Amino acid sequence: MSLSKSVKVMLLAGISGCFAVLGIFFVISTSNSTKIPVSVNSSVVASPVAATTAAFSPGTTAASSVTPRTTTAPAATTVVSPVTSQPIKTVLPVNPTAQPTPQIPGLQQTWLNGLPVTIYVPETARNRQSAQLLIALHGMSGQGGAICNGLISFAQQNGVILLAPTFNYSPNWQDPQTIAEEDVALSNTLNLMVSELEPMAHTHLKNRLMFYGFSRGAQLAHRYALLFPEKTLAVAVLSGGSYTLPYRSLDAKGQQPLPFPFGVSDLINYNAKPFNQASFTKVNFQVEVGEGDNDNSQVSRAWDSYIGKNRLERAQNFYQALRQMGLNAQFVAFPGASHQETLAMRESALKFFRDLLVA
Repeated sequence: MSLSKSVKVMLLAGISGCFAVLGIFFVISTSNSTKIPVSVNSSVVASPVAATTAAFSPGTTAASSVTPRTTTAPAATTVVSPVTSQPIKTVLPVNPTAQPTPQIPGLQQTWLNGLPVTIYVPETARNRQSAQLLIALHGMSGQGGAICNGLISFAQQNGVILLAPTFNYSPNWQDPQTIAEEDVALSNTLNLMVSELEPMAHTHLKNRLMFYGFSRGAQLAHRYALLFPEKTLAVAVLSGGSYTLPYRSLDAKGQQPLPFPFGVSDLINYNAKPFNQASFTKVNFQVEVGEGDNDNSQVSRAWDSYIGKNRLERAQNFYQALRQMGLNAQFVAFPGASHQETLAMRESALKFFRDLLVA
């Protein structure tokens, strides 16, 4: 009986001890739950923004001391870089319409005969009974607006109207047949553009046109003069890649006919009328090229046996052909220039036009 009582006492004591231990554990857990765990790098992660900066800024390690940034933007026109924490100024216009883009009176982008063109009609042209039209023709990858820009001052000073179309020339520039068909089509397009331009210009256009053409545009310009010499006053050709000789044949007996676009023996097949040599001899020409524009690989080989192997040779030979026919023609080769429209070339061509206008 005494043994049984001893066992009971021991069991009660054990149960009491367990409750005591559980109580102590509960008190400790409750106390710790109100504390924030401390990280070894607590100085870095104290701010989420600072932690991002430490991770991405060059030369910064996890243990670096980072100054937290303010979350308030310094100004309405300033933002903060998430990397450098330096303010980046962004200029916002107070009133976008306060300072409009300067416009040149009389200059506009429009459409003629379904194609984009840049035209310039100076006030000095509107005050005349008739005005001279200068057509500017860009190169292979150029645009009308770009080639027009360099001619505006001349046009304003001399009362000349500018027309600068943008053409999508065929990339098949090495094929003579493609060139022949395209230049005939574009020449007829230019005639339609001129007829549409006259009422827009509010003045009468003189019957004979001036042309300023660079590279591919030079080819089109001089071929227009061959197709419509009665409508052409003057042509400045700069750095043309190929030329059409004003010859029906290479020999005096006519046994070696030169078909278009190498010559004009069969021009009637393209223009419904034969080559008008009498009218062509009244056209004035300025032939220009850079002395360094002599890379044989930049021009079509189809013209080699007719007029030379590069732009420099071809320009010289075309000029000689014009002189042999009795045309008023000038030739200028520019030192230091390759295949480019330089300021000196442009000024020389404009002087050529100016001299004709005052003659």
